[in-house]
Amino acid sequence: MIYNYVGALQRDAPPASVRGEPVEPGLATTDITSQTATMAAQVVQAAKLLDGLIQNLPDVHRTEQEQLEAIASVQERVEAAGEELRAEDNRSEKPGGR
Repeated sequence: MIYNYVGALQRDAPPASVRGEPVEPGLATTDITSQTATMAAQVVQAAKLLDGLIQNLPDVHRTEQEQLEAIASVQERVEAAGEELRAEDNRSEKPGGR
């Protein structure tokens, strides 16, 4: 979003000289001041929304050690489920299995 806004602001900005020379004004088709204020407000709103979403992520307030322990626990559960599925698959392939 911010890249689109910067591009629009660059595209719509009035001509300006880098050397301080007088520049003839271009055709103003947009109100750059209003557009800038609107885009700035939208960027701030999006940033606040993103911050809120990040704060609501589960486990975001855990320490690194607690996060590592949670990951290890999930990995153990995944491995156990995988073993259970492999065992079930082996039973179903054998004659007389399910």
